[in-house]
Amino acid sequence: MANTIVEYMHEHGGYRCGYCGGSSTNFSHGMWAHSLSAQDYQDLIDRGWRRSGRYLYKPLMDKMCCPCYTIKCAALEFKPSKSQRKVIKKMIRFLRTGERPSCNPKLSEDAATDEDGDACPGTSEHPAQEKELRKKMTEASRIVRQGPADAANPKTAAETSESDQNSDSRTGETENEVHDQPAAAASMKKHPKPGHGADPSKPPCKKAKELRHQQRLERLSQTGTEVPLDDRKKSNEPKSLEELIQEVEKASHGCKHKLEFKRFLVDSPLREENLPGAPECGYGSFHEHFLLDGKIIAVGVLDILPNCVSSVYFYYDPDYSFLSLGTYSALRELEFLRLVHQESPKIDHYYMGFYIHSCDKMRYKGQYHPSFLLCPEAYTWCPIECCRPKLEASKYSRLDETDAVDAPVNLPEVRILYMQMAMRYSDYRGFAPNANDDEEVSEYAQFVGKKCAGRILLYRH
Repeated sequence: MANTIVEYMHEHGGYRCGYCGGSSTNFSHGMWAHSLSAQDYQDLIDRGWRRSGRYLYKPLMDKMCCPCYTIKCAALEFKPSKSQRKVIKKMIRFLRTGERPSCNPKLSEDAATDEDGDACPGTSEHPAQEKELRKKMTEASRIVRQGPADAANPKTAAETSESDQNSDSRTGETENEVHDQPAAAASMKKHPKPGHGADPSKPPCKKAKELRHQQRLERLSQTGTEVPLDDRKKSNEPKSLEELIQEVEKASHGCKHKLEFKRFLVDSPLREENLPGAPECGYGSFHEHFLLDGKIIAVGVLDILPNCVSSVYFYYDPDYSFLSLGTYSALRELEFLRLVHQESPKIDHYYMGFYIHSCDKMRYKGQYHPSFLLCPEAYTWCPIECCRPKLEASKYSRLDETDAVDAPVNLPEVRILYMQMAMRYSDYRGFAPNANDDEEVSEYAQFVGKKCAGRILLYRH
């Protein structure tokens, strides 16, 4: 297994907070990861680190305006809430009929609580239709490995999703198993008895795709808008990742941040690792494509690690915001984790990034039960129900109520990469006696922890 190589960056502070809008109240420590093993990243996120592309950062929680607590959900014990089940029912209804929700008060109220709900696929009230609906929902999402080719050309990932549809990592069903069945049914011309089957004197029922297209044309005709032929043709073409990103950027033009999608969401320092105990897809970074009628309408960036599935980011076509895709994607990823757990029993938690109690918009992450927050001092996991009273009293708080302390790091044992040679820090001091690195390396070792400091190679000039 290749070594993890990082460059440590001392405290970055006084920059703008994207949550409360403070102009100089955000502080963090950072590292640039030239390469990163799945196990090392697993241990780093269990100490409050997070990645954006190749950049790893750890918020300075006792100093920043909006402390960020790492949050995870015990996926195997997860139970959906009422509002989360509504999100799934809304998706099922849309897949059945193609109808978009009207703007009546009831639906508006449901939409307002989208982020507070949980739902698992398969909660249909009609068991006889559940299997077919699950198939449709599963076929709408694909897991595609994020690799060097994707970093060079984000469009590659979209093209790969189209070519890799012969298998689905969520269900294990092959393309032949799914698509051969309709072909076989078409070759067997059945003649139903009177009162059974479709009425041959009436036109066949339209598919949801056709209904959606017809309803769109009707809406446009009612407003007096003519649909150009070129636009109709383009709407039927598969949407690439690059095109989806452009649409999201247009929609977020007036927002306070504008993400650099390619750099932060496509490039990854995680290498593909197919180790004993890993799932069939291996460890690494992946793009989860959500497809509707052959078009990419949303993309989830996932890291599959030895003990978890970590949700890095999620973005979607603004035209489908009425489907509450943020909540829906989290529920799909929880289901995906359960499938991965069958292959790799150690993978049993779903990491959702940071929970920010002082920011109302970020509290929805605490609605996926049961959830746990990482104590910023003891680096132990605490049930979120026990943490909320502490965070109500103070934005920053030690969450662990025991006397647990973080294991001390022995500075001479820290691993260093110097002049293309891996060595301990004590040996490095012999090669570079004039280097004044003790304070910075000690700080780095404290933040990455004893295990990582003894494995990761810290690059020194």
